[in-house]
Amino acid sequence: MRKTTEAKRNLTTIHQDGIVDVVYIEKEDELNFIDAPVIGGGSNILIIKNNKVFKLADQFNYIKQNKEELVVGAVTPLKSLILYCIKHSLGGLEFLSGVPATVGGIIKSNAGAFEKEISDILRYVKIFDSSDKSIKILDKSEIEFSYRKSSIDGVIIEAAFNLKNSNSVKDKVIEILKKRLTKAHLSFTFGSVFKNPTDGYAGWYIEQVGLKGFRKNTAAISHKHANFIIGSQITNTYDILYLVELAKERVFKTFSIELTEEVVFI
Repeated sequence: MRKTTEAKRNLTTIHQDGIVDVVYIEKEDELNFIDAPVIGGGSNILIIKNNKVFKLADQFNYIKQNKEELVVGAVTPLKSLILYCIKHSLGGLEFLSGVPATVGGIIKSNAGAFEKEISDILRYVKIFDSSDKSIKILDKSEIEFSYRKSSIDGVIIEAAFNLKNSNSVKDKVIEILKKRLTKAHLSFTFGSVFKNPTDGYAGWYIEQVGLKGFRKNTAAISHKHANFIIGSQITNTYDILYLVELAKERVFKTFSIELTEEVVFI
């Protein structure tokens, strides 16, 4: 284990302010000592309740290819994985191009876009089960996946994906990135703030109540897509929380719809 104190802006993709103690797990048997939340790339979290977090160290950043199956370490950045797929002409992950996340995070939250989800191409995950402090390999069939959610209860260590040979991976990645840039942001954001309600899209409701582009000091609701909050080099946590609560209150008051956060507060 390695212990440090770090700025939260280096741990969260929205660059929130403040500092936190970080404990890096360098070996699997060190997972037994976890007593605080484990974070990945910080793309869908705000650190507001804990003064200590755990992270898997770079030893868990790897990609191993076995024919068309890829075995990937949990802290491998999604960007690195997609670049690997472009180089080796492996298709299937293009729909998540531009998402600032790590492999563990996209699986735990069943990340999706363009009517596809990461569970569609998952084969298995290797996890540390904190309930009995054991290492387990879970086949996809043993996991329940739903919209932005999985039944995985533990720390994801690695995963395997079933991908297919394709000569158009690069073109598809470029196409997806262009689509994202027209309506979303690739930096200073944790991605979608809210899950889409059963009836409609969260961004549409937030726009209808007049909050698209609304700013609170260091943070703003995106002028491109109202379900994104955009930060700055150092984003005040309370500015973010203010915008989250404001959007929830106005949407409920106008439409009687309760928005549920996709971003996780830890």
